[in-house]
Amino acid sequence: MNKINDNALSLHKNSIIVDMLNPSKITRDYLLSMKKSGITASNITLAGAKHGDVAHIRNTPSDVIDDLTRFNKFINDNNDIAIPIRCSADIEKAKSEGKVGIINGFQNSLPIREDLSLVKIYYNLGVRIIQLTYNEKNLVGGGCGDTSNSPLSEFGKMVVKEMNDLGILIDLSHVGDNTSLDAINFSKKSVAFTHANARALCNNPRNKPDSLIKLISSKGGIIGLVPISMFVTKNDPNVTIDSLLNHANYMKKLVGSNYMGFGTDFMEGWTPEEVNSLLEVFPWEKNKVVNYVTELNSVTKLPNLTTSLMKNGYDNNEIQKIMGLNFLDLFKKVCD
Repeated sequence: MNKINDNALSLHKNSIIVDMLNPSKITRDYLLSMKKSGITASNITLAGAKHGDVAHIRNTPSDVIDDLTRFNKFINDNNDIAIPIRCSADIEKAKSEGKVGIINGFQNSLPIREDLSLVKIYYNLGVRIIQLTYNEKNLVGGGCGDTSNSPLSEFGKMVVKEMNDLGILIDLSHVGDNTSLDAINFSKKSVAFTHANARALCNNPRNKPDSLIKLISSKGGIIGLVPISMFVTKNDPNVTIDSLLNHANYMKKLVGSNYMGFGTDFMEGWTPEEVNSLLEVFPWEKNKVVNYVTELNSVTKLPNLTTSLMKNGYDNNEIQKIMGLNFLDLFKKVCD
């Protein structure tokens, strides 16, 4: 067992590690924690958690532009430990320089409003990943909490095309099934579920059915394991990483390790009140607390995922793909 741990830690240290979604509050201390955990790059949520503002995440175009400008300055001011990610070569540069790569991302297309020209403005401010909806319906389509299961709208098709043309990765993690289906089929480029698990193992609206997991992979996209307990088995603080690996094993059997990644969805630095505010758009979740699997509840514990994959029989090549190389390949196809 100690040999596995030692081998896993060595592999983790030498690999490109990409967290496909982290909405934590980013401070210099947190960047240092990310660096210590071995993260090469991370998709940081900078706008669009839900219709109303929550925590540090705002939605109106003027606020978002201000927040992006300020955040970009913050990353530049901390360029001894962080680097902005605008293309795949930047991820490789972050690894070679031992820095944390920061990908600017939105968890909702709300900041676009009805103005398609804003997409390019956000792109020029470094945004490289946009989730089409959060849980609620918006102008683009339906979220996973939209009981009408709306399709991708005509405006949504325009947004998808603009993102394709500019080189912004489309994220469908919180998006409803019909809008997801339409977006995958309409997009000319591969898309992602950056943080979602298998609905077949945990029947939560936020998780994805086999049909969509297979469809997204057939078009070169990937799905990222998420360690939030309510998406693994149930909203309980005692769920272990073994249950998360059940999802990994299921997805590997379903589509193969070439189409897998991970997105921690950590909310480190958030107050309980801010978390509760966010969970207002999870009406099916009565326990207004976000729990994570016990061995993966903080960015500092990220090496435990590599160790767990190794203990479950994944070879080094598979582990490196899941921990970052699959995302790097996807980012190269979409954003370069």
